[in-house]
Amino acid sequence: MAEELSLTLTDTPAGIKNIPDFPPPRYMIICFDNERKGIYIYKMIKYNADAMAKNNIKIYLFFKRIFDIVFAIILLTATLPFLIVIAILIKIEDPKGPVFFRQKRIGYKNKEFLFYKFRSMIVTQEKDGKNLSDSERMLKIGNLIRKFSFDELPQIINILKGEMSFIGPRALPSVYLPYYTEEELHRHDVKPGISGWAQVNGRSFLTWDEKFKLDLFYVENISLCLDFKIFFQTIFKIFIKNEVGVRGADVPDVSLHQIRVKRTNY
Repeated sequence: MAEELSLTLTDTPAGIKNIPDFPPPRYMIICFDNERKGIYIYKMIKYNADAMAKNNIKIYLFFKRIFDIVFAIILLTATLPFLIVIAILIKIEDPKGPVFFRQKRIGYKNKEFLFYKFRSMIVTQEKDGKNLSDSERMLKIGNLIRKFSFDELPQIINILKGEMSFIGPRALPSVYLPYYTEEELHRHDVKPGISGWAQVNGRSFLTWDEKFKLDLFYVENISLCLDFKIFFQTIFKIFIKNEVGVRGADVPDVSLHQIRVKRTNY
């Protein structure tokens, strides 16, 4: 069999792709024949490995979506009375504003969607001609729900609509889209999540570059094990209430579009 394959490679080097029922481990027998044949063999092995990896990810993402739907329904049903109480408290403290904070954000494949959170700040953004920081605008109930990440619970709506997942890179405002590098845009190769690898490894206290680096790590290494790790670390960090900073108080009040140059090709 090795002799027959050697002749095939000599006559038509690219023809290796058409050879049926010849598994990659047996290709390696001929890798020692000569350098040229070894290159074609290596490329075929790598091609098969990449194809299998992509197929495995597709299968995992399919089951991940089923889990998202089932868990979102269970969580919404269990927390509905609690969500109603939060909504009432927000309206009592600041009757002028809405219960939900809604914003256009970028999701899977750079598609825009409407993102939901409980509103944690007053609607007024300036006083006496001066812009108010996030810490100055923070509601009392807003500060409480942010410490325990309860303000994120309305994103269950986004999950049920198929726009988000429980685990994934943070969905960021649409205005940031022109300021990503080409590499950073790959953070949108998966659905954004309520929690993610960056959220459990520094969250508000990371620089933009550090956040994006962690996001890309997640995209390149997405798996059931990594998602479980993020899930349990998220639960742990909710209870110890750390790494939750308020812009203008705990962390710098700097947005991505304020520190980067806008790209022209996006």
